Amino acid sequence: MKKRAVARKRKPITVSPENPTAGDYGTATAGYSGTATAGYKGCIQLSLLDDKAQRRRVKTAYVGEDGIKPGVAYRLNALGQFEEVKK
Repeated sequence: MKKRAVARKRKPITVSPENPTAGDYGTATAGYSGTATAGYKGCIQLSLLDDKAQRRRVKTAYVGEDGIKPGVAYRLNALGQFEEVKK
């Protein structure tokens, strides 16, 4: 017998062109130097320029893994690691 998912109360999310946002289970994607926010069990994809290979790379983070929190904006730092955007 399959287990049913438990319904969760969802919080409203503010969307802006500067900070792509995805709700629960969604994917938020932003380009070079962008920021993105995702909801519960969502994922964030941000791109960076790889100078050595002379191409764009895409990094992915999953909400709930490696300290990534829902509803929090993230960007890539100079080392290509996800970091929270301070307000």
